[in-house]
Amino acid sequence: MVTSCESDIDGSISMFILRELAKGNAPYLGDLVHIDEEKNSAVFWHCGAGAYSLARPDTGATAGVHPNRKIGLAMDFGLKAGEVTIFRVSHRPDGYRLSFTKLIY
Repeated sequence: MVTSCESDIDGSISMFILRELAKGNAPYLGDLVHIDEEKNSAVFWHCGAGAYSLARPDTGATAGVHPNRKIGLAMDFGLKAGEVTIFRVSHRPDGYRLSFTKLIY
């Protein structure tokens, strides 16, 4: 099931398209919040709208406190290794746009 939070309709649409292209495999909704070029790493996070099937098998997913607000429940997990497609539908005053890239890590 595709879900999103924070009224992120464009995120829901992006997830729906990715799920259909991936033949039903779960997409992940995340915001790119940090890039560390020296470590060749990037951090994506959102409000916990990630399927357990995407968690690293060696650590799994854990329930915790929201990292910014320090309240409520948030799921925390690193994504499992493999091929990644970063895709986003976004709306601008002049119309919609699509952005995507493919990574392997």
